[in-house]
Amino acid sequence: MMKKLLSILMIGTCAIFAAQNANAQACTPDPQFAGDPGIYPDSAMGYLPAACSGDPYAETITVVLPSDTTVNFPGVGVVTLVMNYIKVDSAKVIVAAGDTSGVPADIEFTFECSPSNCEFPGGASGCLQLNGNPTSADEGTWPLIVYVTANVTHPLLGTFDAPQSIIANYIITIENCGAVETLNTSKFEVGQNIPNPANGSTTINFTSPSPSTVDFKVYNMLGMVVKNNKIDAVSGLNKVNFNTNELAQGVYVYSITNGNTTITKRMVVSGK
Repeated sequence: MMKKLLSILMIGTCAIFAAQNANAQACTPDPQFAGDPGIYPDSAMGYLPAACSGDPYAETITVVLPSDTTVNFPGVGVVTLVMNYIKVDSAKVIVAAGDTSGVPADIEFTFECSPSNCEFPGGASGCLQLNGNPTSADEGTWPLIVYVTANVTHPLLGTFDAPQSIIANYIITIENCGAVETLNTSKFEVGQNIPNPANGSTTINFTSPSPSTVDFKVYNMLGMVVKNNKIDAVSGLNKVNFNTNELAQGVYVYSITNGNTTITKRMVVSGK
């Protein structure tokens, strides 16, 4: 189905990152994912592991493509297409948040992949390594704009390139990992969860000017409440130790309400 084809095209997203340094072969696909189409590490919302400003960044991503896919052609019906390869057209690297114009921001990353020509064949595993040296000026959450084309074979039409797809659902967060957030204990304040992205557990600090009962909620990106607790806060600094294992990978919003004020922050769950 078209949905399945689109999901395959999304797999090509990570392959595109390698376009800037396609002659190198600096990674090895993770063998545990062989035969299981997808991107690893993967996230429902497309988040890659966060980068720390001032520290070198290197992330190996395994890409596994299926050997074929089915598409429902109007007036023809469901047809099985052989997936020859996903090829790299171009990459716009990292652009300003909310910008889909394709104008690169001044954030430098380099990319290396295997196979070295960055054409990921159907029915096989490949990988890429994303490298960078982000600075404090690059801190923020940035979308990655990439362009892919799938080369497929139709049983009647033969081999052709599917229409080019623009993939914009993968993002990377660059943050100051060594920063210590200071909260005012005489006010109601809520800190950013640490670590973020979270993998298994994370801690949220908040302050309360007096003892009170606060509401702690976590929402998914559809606005559904996935966690709802009441917490007896003491005067001063309080901590919420949150187990993220019960959540799927992706982006969430958490809030703490003291009866008069609600403060929200965004949290990324990268694994279990």
